[in-house]
Amino acid sequence: CSGSIVVTDVNTGDVLALVTYPSYDNNMLSGSVDAVYWSKLNNDLSLPLYNRATQTRTAPGSTFKMISAITGLEQGIISPGALIADHGEFTRIKPSPKCWRYPGNHGSINVSQALGVSCNYFFYEVGYQLCIDANGNYNNELGLSKIKQYADQLGITSLSGVEIEENDPLFSKTDAVRSAIGQGSNSYSNVQLARYVTTLANKGNNYRLTLLEKVVDSSGTVIQQFEPELVNKVEIKDSTWNAVFSGMRSVITTGTARGTFSGFPIEVAGKSGTAQENLLRSNHSTFVAFAPYSNPEIGVSVVLPHGESSGYNAEVVREMIKYYYHLTTDEELYGGVASIPTSGITSD
Repeated sequence: CSGSIVVTDVNTGDVLALVTYPSYDNNMLSGSVDAVYWSKLNNDLSLPLYNRATQTRTAPGSTFKMISAITGLEQGIISPGALIADHGEFTRIKPSPKCWRYPGNHGSINVSQALGVSCNYFFYEVGYQLCIDANGNYNNELGLSKIKQYADQLGITSLSGVEIEENDPLFSKTDAVRSAIGQGSNSYSNVQLARYVTTLANKGNNYRLTLLEKVVDSSGTVIQQFEPELVNKVEIKDSTWNAVFSGMRSVITTGTARGTFSGFPIEVAGKSGTAQENLLRSNHSTFVAFAPYSNPEIGVSVVLPHGESSGYNAEVVREMIKYYYHLTTDEELYGGVASIPTSGITSD
């Protein structure tokens, strides 16, 4: 029953919404603090004072696969049309990880198709090939360093830039093969995922995110104006961008989230993700997206710790985009009874 959502203007890095749930009533802490309410907040086991959007770190799961796709394409490990046959179980390393379709498989697919159906095996193979050195030997650190090069450029491995407390991102230090699907020891906050999807959506402008437009004094005089701050530009081939964009669009149209967005009037591109942390608890679930697909304006990132299915995240993304584009009213959003999630995403 906890989670967070971050919405950005992908062309400026402005944070349009940053929400953590459960939260609290700011009015009760304005001026004189209500002692009873303050005590209740501090003793609430749901930790409403903890900002999950900036402080909760989870493995990104399959939302990380765009980084691995870009790395593989730019390093020449794969090409946009190259096919990899999914055999279900990846036996090149021990213990052998499995695709989520195991004992089934996705057949022979290219990188865009692999993103659409979130094929783990495809990206295990990419991660493995990135580890092969000039002498044909397997070097795990080599593979990790190649992936990190592009993760750095896309902005996920640094603080997002928002002007409130934020936990440091943690790039994986182990197991390049599993790290290529967002596992290993990868761990990021939602606002860092938001910066990453913002950079993807605008094809490589990595902005430092900001919550502030300006600071004014009591008379309204502007003391400080906040402008977009471009940290770096990701320079990769157009064919790489096209392959990744096509894959993220197919997630929505024919892939893992097709049921959630069936008939949706706005063209959306996205990526679902789940990540296992504890065998005794449900998986973390993630979803990143941008819209409209042909001319991106906003990025959306939703993280539900122990949320089990990224289908739930996808529905939050869908409703957020509906609200942004005035396809729903305040009365519809705030009134009535919440609907039971109906998305079909169960694995990715």
